[in-house]
Amino acid sequence: MYILKVQSLEKVKKIISVALFVLTHFTSSVMAKEGDLININIDNGDMFFDVYAVAGDPVDHWNFLQYPNMTAYKNATGNASVALVDAKGGSAGSLITWISAGKTNIDPEENAFYYYNEDDDEEIVYEGYQLMNSYNFADGSPNTPFGQYTINGLSAGTYRLYIYTQGAISDVNNPLTITVNGKPAPSNDAGYHNDLHEFKEGKNYVQTTVTLSSGEDLTFTYTAGVSKIAIVNGFQILGIEDAGPTPEPSSIMLMGVGTIIAFTYYRRRTNESHSVSA
Repeated sequence: MYILKVQSLEKVKKIISVALFVLTHFTSSVMAKEGDLININIDNGDMFFDVYAVAGDPVDHWNFLQYPNMTAYKNATGNASVALVDAKGGSAGSLITWISAGKTNIDPEENAFYYYNEDDDEEIVYEGYQLMNSYNFADGSPNTPFGQYTINGLSAGTYRLYIYTQGAISDVNNPLTITVNGKPAPSNDAGYHNDLHEFKEGKNYVQTTVTLSSGEDLTFTYTAGVSKIAIVNGFQILGIEDAGPTPEPSSIMLMGVGTIIAFTYYRRRTNESHSVSA
């Protein structure tokens, strides 16, 4: 009797192991893969230089939010969805929409990432010039008190969000008030002049993390207060933690069927052992 019970339990374990193997290998692979990166540049449409930023490499692919005419980017009610690519150039499976009061291109001599000495005819283009040469803005007016970006179609998981903000050298930087999915994010310092030609956290960029559940959008807003300009030159979305595989309905059903079979088998063998002992 004891031997029969042990054998039946061992077979049940094998069946359950097979079911777990099937469940593990045939579940959905939807996740925020660590290292996956989406790059957004508020660009004027003329790309002459590689795009340098805090995350990724200069050879990475970027999404350039271009505006074909003046009326398009002054529409504060939002813009049509734009499909995004990831840093490798493949489809990110995501769409972006945004709201802003407008877009401004920074003249090269007003961009701190560019230097030209007319006397010596010396020109220096610092890493970050392409990213920082234009920006979307919100002007604090009643019509456009804030700017906003919404990215949908992202997989579940944890992301690090880098937001870049630096205007013309002649302007004093306004600190951003940022919320990400309704939660406050770190702000940049107030009062510094936009004369940095390198990336410094808390000055010309900030970073924060956000964890998305399945089907949840990533939305961040930025403001700079009444009668002040809030600007965003671009941002990056970096996957830093997998959400883990999510079982598909068919896999869950398969696991359920396997469990029922294992339980039925165990009951049958138990009954047989009882019959033998009797």
